[in-house]
Amino acid sequence: MNSQERRKLRRKRKSDEAAKEKSSFWLRLLRALPFFLISAVLTFLLSQAGNFIKLETTALDLQMRLQEPPSQSKVAIVRITNEDYKSLFGGKSPLNPEQLQRIINAIALGKPKAIGVDIITSSSEFRNAGFSSNVPLIWARTALYSNKEQNFYLNDVLGGREPAPASGLIVLHEDSDGILRRYQRLFKTGQGTVPSFSWAVLKESNNAPSNLPENEEELFINFTGNPRVLKRYSLPASQVLEMSGGEGWQTDSPIKDKIVLLGGDYAVQDEHNTPLGWMLGVDVQASVIETELKGGGNAPANRIVIGLLQIVDGLVLLLLFHFLSFKKAVGFSLLGILPLSAVCSLITYFSFGYWAYFAPILLAVLLQQIYDRLKDYRKELAIDTVEKVDGSSDAEEKKPD
Repeated sequence: MNSQERRKLRRKRKSDEAAKEKSSFWLRLLRALPFFLISAVLTFLLSQAGNFIKLETTALDLQMRLQEPPSQSKVAIVRITNEDYKSLFGGKSPLNPEQLQRIINAIALGKPKAIGVDIITSSSEFRNAGFSSNVPLIWARTALYSNKEQNFYLNDVLGGREPAPASGLIVLHEDSDGILRRYQRLFKTGQGTVPSFSWAVLKESNNAPSNLPENEEELFINFTGNPRVLKRYSLPASQVLEMSGGEGWQTDSPIKDKIVLLGGDYAVQDEHNTPLGWMLGVDVQASVIETELKGGGNAPANRIVIGLLQIVDGLVLLLLFHFLSFKKAVGFSLLGILPLSAVCSLITYFSFGYWAYFAPILLAVLLQQIYDRLKDYRKELAIDTVEKVDGSSDAEEKKPD
């Protein structure tokens, strides 16, 4: 076989390999499969180790700050401020039951739909206090969690009064980065299943949407906008006491037909870090109730859904390289990695904040395709080099002696 025939054979083999590569998507997928698996495992390990936390929280914070707050909240807050704590309660805890009853009576005169009392009343001083109201009254309850038993153990409400009044747990879970984002409707405890404080308030006020399931699933709180500009009515307890004696409070008060939460804003006793910054517990509870009234929070997707979307991401990039030229496929891939990751994050977490869970597999597929193209290029370069050498040899053979 002479050199010309060898060159033709190499060109044909090169053409056949290119045609085979172009026609066989499955071959391309098979080559990319190890990269799929490695990137998926790496993503899982990094997420478990908390390496994506900063990326997630930055995007989540921005998203929630950009959301418009409701035009008018159906929740109002009455706060026992530091001044109220000193003037009404003498700066002493637990709070004086008689003074607390005065505030509750004043709120009730404004004809709200319900009053949620976000104040700890486990002390025995509250057992015999004559708390009453002509509107539904719901009390906050605390609990201790046993990691060994994987269960909550309830603390007393109203000093352990029997029968127990309407109440709900004010347990709030922080994520691993110390930010509070989630809530539950029900909790399993050593004394059976009990509602959360926010869910108990909604149920007792007959405002719980009928389509929301009662379970222990964790859901995202829909914090919206800057907390300093929320359209949520809020005033100190001392002002409520003053206004309740005036004209119009019983007929057209600003809290009429609203859900009112009575909480403490004294002694820096109940603060939580949220995507919008530090908030008092009563403000967080108000945000949870507002979230429920708008249809409930979204649940994070499970690992199966995330894994399936990661696979779909990778297949989308493979199809680009299969149907487009290499240069175009690389260009579209570089431009599409972040948008595609953000869309998948929105589908699974209803937030753009978790794009980092999907970007690694897209980068892995892109790098694998570039790597394969470089290997093919090296093969082509080697063939061209051999052809040049053969061509030089042929030229030498044809030289006259």
